[in-house]
Amino acid sequence: HSALEYYGLENQVFRTLSVGSTTRFVDFEFEGKTYGWVRYRKPNGVDWIASESIRVTSFEKTLLDCFSHLEKAGGLEEVLSALEVVTFVDEAKLRQRLQEENKTVLYKKAGYFFSLFRSSLPLSDAFYSECRAKITKKVDYLLPGDSARSHLDKTWRLMIPEKIAIYLDKEMT
Repeated sequence: HSALEYYGLENQVFRTLSVGSTTRFVDFEFEGKTYGWVRYRKPNGVDWIASESIRVTSFEKTLLDCFSHLEKAGGLEEVLSALEVVTFVDEAKLRQRLQEENKTVLYKKAGYFFSLFRSSLPLSDAFYSECRAKITKKVDYLLPGDSARSHLDKTWRLMIPEKIAIYLDKEMT
């Protein structure tokens, strides 16, 4: 969620900033914000913003991290709200990040989430084909542990919570 805030895509205000580091530190407070440690094993996809003297995950990595950890991104509605205003993603960087992660479930989630906004987010058919080629017959949950009121999306082999349809219908009307 901290990276979503950096890119101006947040809907909710959080008082906790996630700080990725290979070295563990004790969470601390400073100027009314809590800084929480998040294990970060791979520095790939982290950009140095010299003008602000900070490091932040790239835009593409941020989106994929949100798909992987919806709870840390502010939840499903927060991620959907962010995607509604995204009009460009660097497809080459997105593919590179997906290849580095090399997780079947992430290919499923990326394909699913981006396909929801296909009309406003121009990704090639080849991108979606690549995502579909990486998935297996195994069914995963978009929200792990949330089996109530879900249906199977056969294209992405994901159990999708009913509340996505409700959210999207509400937002599109």
